[in-house]
Amino acid sequence: QTYLEQAWDLDRFVLDNSFLYLLSLNPQLHQTDFKTLIFFKDGRLIKTRENSNSVMRSLFDLIGFSYDFIRGISTRVSGKDSHCVPYIFGRYSFLPLSGPTRQQSSWINLSKVQHYRALKGEKGVEVHCVNQHVFQLPVRPQFFAHLPLWMILITHSGIAMATLSALALNLLFHILGGKER
Repeated sequence: QTYLEQAWDLDRFVLDNSFLYLLSLNPQLHQTDFKTLIFFKDGRLIKTRENSNSVMRSLFDLIGFSYDFIRGISTRVSGKDSHCVPYIFGRYSFLPLSGPTRQQSSWINLSKVQHYRALKGEKGVEVHCVNQHVFQLPVRPQFFAHLPLWMILITHSGIAMATLSALALNLLFHILGGKER
């Protein structure tokens, strides 16, 4: 509740890559008409009445590729449809903490994560981000354990992420999606 009181009230804005964590607010728990609380690396807090997935869709529109497009690439490459596919493209890497096909889902900016650890005796993960920001996320430790260790290392390098994105797009368009000529 303290974070909600400190946050700026904005309903129309464009999210950028400087956010750390986008929290989907549960109306039963938070007693508010705000739907999303956003934490930024410079300490800013924004609260909005827009649902979290609408906020993220606006960011994806700005980047140029929808979540469904990135999820489709993952499905084509891996051969299976996954529940919480990370959005990784160039220097952008975001992870939904629940299925983003729902109206509301919290998101973490993986490119800002330095490390994480399981909380002892509790269900959750403590995530350490840039500028000494720490979040306790209500997910099982296995949720982050399923992310390959190299993913967090690579998401810190824009050059490596751009290279992997280019390879994935080439694979998708020229090899998997190409027609016989």
